[in-house]
Amino acid sequence: MSHDLLTPIPVPARQAVVVRVRDLFLQGKSIFKAWRNRREAMVTLAGMDGRMLKDIGLHESDVRSALAEPLWSDPTIRLKLVVVERRASARAKAREDLQWMAASDSVPPATEMTNRPRAEGLKTAC
Repeated sequence: MSHDLLTPIPVPARQAVVVRVRDLFLQGKSIFKAWRNRREAMVTLAGMDGRMLKDIGLHESDVRSALAEPLWSDPTIRLKLVVVERRASARAKAREDLQWMAASDSVPPATEMTNRPRAEGLKTAC
């Protein structure tokens, strides 16, 4: 059996081994990067309250759902997608409101901003 260990490996087989080792290394590197990003995200986002998260376009539920993904998954990718989708949705809504206002020369239908409770002490202009 020892003579099998001493026989040279054919060139194509060596290349296959090198490719496989490289692929394993790159996969390990990717998993380590995802784990590091998860850890950094947990530390950073855990220190933020709801108002701070809202400033960057996130909700607490977004953070919880991103961190609930498997350990090898990078939560920062999911959080970036959530922010981009929300911004795109807000821009589309604003564009629709502007088009509606231009077409009808009036105020758009009630939105999140117009449904907010009034601050006490403010008088309405009549």
